[in-house]
Amino acid sequence: MKMRKFSLFITVAMILGTFITPIIAAPVDENSNDLCPIVKSVEMISGGEDHFGKSPREFNGDSLNIRLSYDRNTMKTPIKRGDKLKIEIVPVDSNKDFIYMDYNTSILNELVDNSKNPPEKVADIDMTGRHGADFTFIGEDVEFDANMKLPFIYRNTKITEYFKKNPNENEVTFKYKLQINGKDVEGKVLEYIVKKPKPGTAHQKFGKTNGVYNREGELGDGYFLYNINIDTELRSPNEYVIYDAPDVNLGFEGYLYVADGENSGQLTKRIFSNYNTDPNSKFTDYQYNDNGTKVKAYDVYYVAKEPVLANDIRVPEWEEKTLTFKRDDVKGGNIDSMENASVPKNILFEKPLGAKLTDEEQKKIDEAGGLYKKVGKGFKVTITDYKSNYLEKGGHITLVYKMRIKNPSPKLNSAGNPVYKNFATYYADEIPTCDPDDEKCVPIKSEKTKTNDWGSPEKPIENDVKPGTIGADVKIPELEFTKVEADENGNALNNKPLGGAKFTIYKGDAQGNKIEIAKNKEDISLENLITDKDGKLTKDGNKIKLKLDKGYYIFHEIDAPRGYEIINEDTLVTISYKANSIFIANKKKGENPKPEDPKPEEPKPENPPAPGKPDEPSTPLKPDEPIKPDTHGKGETNKGSNPQTGDNENLIFIITLTGFMTGLLIKAKKRDINK
Repeated sequence: MKMRKFSLFITVAMILGTFITPIIAAPVDENSNDLCPIVKSVEMISGGEDHFGKSPREFNGDSLNIRLSYDRNTMKTPIKRGDKLKIEIVPVDSNKDFIYMDYNTSILNELVDNSKNPPEKVADIDMTGRHGADFTFIGEDVEFDANMKLPFIYRNTKITEYFKKNPNENEVTFKYKLQINGKDVEGKVLEYIVKKPKPGTAHQKFGKTNGVYNREGELGDGYFLYNINIDTELRSPNEYVIYDAPDVNLGFEGYLYVADGENSGQLTKRIFSNYNTDPNSKFTDYQYNDNGTKVKAYDVYYVAKEPVLANDIRVPEWEEKTLTFKRDDVKGGNIDSMENASVPKNILFEKPLGAKLTDEEQKKIDEAGGLYKKVGKGFKVTITDYKSNYLEKGGHITLVYKMRIKNPSPKLNSAGNPVYKNFATYYADEIPTCDPDDEKCVPIKSEKTKTNDWGSPEKPIENDVKPGTIGADVKIPELEFTKVEADENGNALNNKPLGGAKFTIYKGDAQGNKIEIAKNKEDISLENLITDKDGKLTKDGNKIKLKLDKGYYIFHEIDAPRGYEIINEDTLVTISYKANSIFIANKKKGENPKPEDPKPEEPKPENPPAPGKPDEPSTPLKPDEPIKPDTHGKGETNKGSNPQTGDNENLIFIITLTGFMTGLLIKAKKRDINK
């Protein structure tokens, strides 16, 4: 039987605090100390060379490379449900465990066999220990080849702690041995040397890591984890202001901590921590008791700018402005920043972290277009009197925080993954402890984000949602389309579907240009589609399923439903991992209501003028008393019967007839007088 195969090769940037996704597995011969039959090779590679069994050397970003292969026709013992395979490097001395797998590799969790239709998961993977991979197989009819690359990095905090406990040592040698299912593999030992790091110095710089996607629930749900690293040279007293403002499809929910580290990105001591995402919680200043550093955090709500293209992301605007620090200087007042700071424009308001919105604030957000629609939510952090535990002047500040996905992004990257943007800035000032005008006063300094800093408004971080599986095509949810009526403001009335509209759907590009007529997964050409009474698309009387590949699609309306205005602008729709529902709405023709016809005024017939007084106005008659003309001028009337109550049509007719007959009577009388 021909063997099904799929190959995996995972490369991961060595950035502290970033993620990726899943890997692969297979069982072992427990009676052997050698590599098990399906584990073809395990190497620790750096610079193209395997370092297992070699002499000690400096660690230099090594990667654990594993090759697995399983053919059920040639393997003596087939894979069974529940079989396990564990491949890891284990420290010989647990006190000298100084390297581990980088974070974005450690969250990989699935092996999928894409040779099957539909693709099928082969095994669950656990790499949370960050020293290797632990596979648990869930199927039996499997075959595979897999190449896995697991990058490793330094555990800086562990190295720092070791040399603090052993101040007389200038270097340390440490070892790892390879184990498969808990058994040592002969000849597979790693040996490294790390030298004592020199005292660090701060260099003014700012950086933000790429957002690392963490899936929660369906693919496309979850959050991105970010770091901001600041190297500062400022003395205390000082003041720091850091803003982070994502696009409107992301939102800050309060997960944040601030740390003081010996090296940028190294989390040594936390000076502020909050993992509580309860919107009803209230938080106060956190004071770092060792040295008096204070941190305050705020939720920031701002109106984002209109996108240029239909599929553009709505992002915050930025402006340069002077900040005023709420502290008394030596002259007895607040102090303005030395330079302009870059801050989000159109801020609606800032609130203490986690504070509940008032009704007035919620109204303000709604009037501005709605939260996560036209209004974004980020944060501001202020740090006062920062003093490093490791440096006499300056230091290293790290912020770690989450931004949760609120909406599917309308923009895709070249891989077809939805893209999200995030921006950050900081400004910091020393606060004078002497009169700045005094010649003996040491000049104060300021620092700020530069235009070439990663994460700045000029160079934003773009991160994407990567699939949660490896080795399989990701299932794209079916698009839900409904043609509906629009209200007078153009808003879709989702409970009023419309039939009779005619559409053609095109594949498009990011600029909204039509490329070709689209086809669905059933290979049906999506042209000349008609909506039925439920507002759903049909072709030749059959409902059409909008199962589509990732990408951009343009809905072009050819004919509107009868009695409705046609939509002249095409609708651009982005298809990705998240389920999407769209409603395309038409206004009724003559949507602006006509003014109501005025009610007919009740006629006011006149009595014929008395002889000799032709110009005297007549006296009105009661409307329910139609008259019998008096051609002899005696003024006698003959009352008729009243109309029935509610008989308005008869009443109007009688009144009209009365007015007409009265006019004739007046004319006849005038002729008699003139004779």
